[in-house]
Amino acid sequence: MMRRLRSSLLVLLVLLLAAPAPAQFGDLFGKLKKAKDVFTPWTPEQEQAIGEATAAKMINAFGLYENEEVLKYVNLAGNATARQAPRRLSYHFGILDTEIINAFALPGGYVFVTRGALANMKNEAELAGALAHEVAHVDGRHLESQVRTRKASSWAMEEGTSRIPAPDQLRNIAGEIFTEAINMSYSRDKEDEADRKGTEFLARAGYASTGLRDFLQTLAVAAEEAETKQSLGLWGKTHPPFNQRVAKLTKLAGEFGDGGQKLEERYLQNVTFEPASVAAAESASGGVPPAGGVNRVVSAAHTQAAAAPDATGAQSISLWVEREYNSWDNPLHSEVQINGQTINIYSSETSDPLGAQLKEGWNTFTLTTIPQEPANRNNGLIFRIGPMHKDPKRNQMTMVPVLWTFRNGTDWKFDTETQAYSHPLGPDVEQVTLVFRVYFAGLERENAKIKAGDYVLVGKPSYNSWNTPVTGTVWVNGTPLNTFMLEERTIVITDLLRPGKNEIKLVSERIRNSIRDNDVQFEILGPAEWNVTQNRYVLPRVLQFNSMQGWTRDPKSGQLVYRAKPGSDTIERVIPFFLKPAAVSATQ
Repeated sequence: MMRRLRSSLLVLLVLLLAAPAPAQFGDLFGKLKKAKDVFTPWTPEQEQAIGEATAAKMINAFGLYENEEVLKYVNLAGNATARQAPRRLSYHFGILDTEIINAFALPGGYVFVTRGALANMKNEAELAGALAHEVAHVDGRHLESQVRTRKASSWAMEEGTSRIPAPDQLRNIAGEIFTEAINMSYSRDKEDEADRKGTEFLARAGYASTGLRDFLQTLAVAAEEAETKQSLGLWGKTHPPFNQRVAKLTKLAGEFGDGGQKLEERYLQNVTFEPASVAAAESASGGVPPAGGVNRVVSAAHTQAAAAPDATGAQSISLWVEREYNSWDNPLHSEVQINGQTINIYSSETSDPLGAQLKEGWNTFTLTTIPQEPANRNNGLIFRIGPMHKDPKRNQMTMVPVLWTFRNGTDWKFDTETQAYSHPLGPDVEQVTLVFRVYFAGLERENAKIKAGDYVLVGKPSYNSWNTPVTGTVWVNGTPLNTFMLEERTIVITDLLRPGKNEIKLVSERIRNSIRDNDVQFEILGPAEWNVTQNRYVLPRVLQFNSMQGWTRDPKSGQLVYRAKPGSDTIERVIPFFLKPAAVSATQ
């Protein structure tokens, strides 16, 4: 029996060896070759050709913002991070002429950032962070690997992986990559990898390692509204939520330390966009407003002249109002009062000098918002308060610094089906009033330049939302500073400190009817030491505190409550800290 089995196997082996390959396995070898092509990376020539074709499609879809100086600046920041990537490619950075807030990475080193994204960045580190994230996608061949696994694209090159696709094939592949890029169709692991490597490239290039995280926080705000998320194509459901990404990036940035530059001044000198002309944009798009158009320029560029300042500088302070999205719909109308006097009822962009309405000491801002229904789409207004200055270089008015910011869309929700607004305070709520109490201490300490040995107070929001549930007002050894509310500011306080024991008084005030959380986080840093390698002042942390401490939310009303005094709108704390005599005396 065994001898007969061996004979049968021998005959079968002879027959197989004698038969031609197709007869043995049919078209198996051909299928295996096609499968091999799926997992074979494109050659540099193929990657370049495919990248060029896709970039051309991207430009055709959005158009290029053709400003040579801004383009040079974007390429400066982009190439600084690209040089940190392992793969040697010739990167090309372009600006897409659209209000959409986004950035795109294409094979072959073609990286685009939108004009809307640039308008929403606060410094060069954020720009470099966004570009570094896209460079990481290119370096990891993320889009390529996803498209190569798709039958239509990978088998279009079945004649051999070294062949450059024909024009028709290039169009097909470019179309698939364009769709993938627009839909931000990266898998979770690829998005995590781009965040991690992008932050590494950013830090190694000498930028603040928080740049990418800070830009994602801006995107997180845009993604809160369902309509905005859909129109902007912001990171689909397969991607980690923004809060998870921001948390991971915060931890990752901490691994690189506090070094690196943000370069806010250089960014504002090179990148400035006035609010776009909605009429021109709608005309170009056939009467349809650009989806999700946003222009939150930090410098608050505006064309109206500011009033001449008086001795206290109060006359130079203005209220500047901007639409949140560039559409004609502005269904949230708001009346603003300062110290009981109505300034205006706002439904669109404008600015008003505050003049005598703003006084030194405590001031009360009242914002009453009433939705106008029905509405075609969600929109709101951003209110900024600060001193207006004429910028002779750009021949426009600029708000520097922005002291306080608030929004009339706070907590309002828009239902696209009913075209109506609702508010968490109740189904029958037709208007909501928010009251902000702020301290105005003058402009003397705002925008002071840091020098060696200085101590600074930094106050900034935690960016969980654009809401303002609390404000924070600080006294340093008895001297009051301007209240902190949503806008990040840095104040030099060297002359207010003394050797030995010092005291911070923090007055934290809740904003009734503001439901979603946020915070004002404070740090005292110093003394400033010049770091030659980083080309900047480095300031170690002395003290940390925040405005939300002591507040808790009532689970029924949603309002903030001070447990020790449930009816109080204010929590006052005194925070002592100690400075070594030698450290302070050396700076004074």
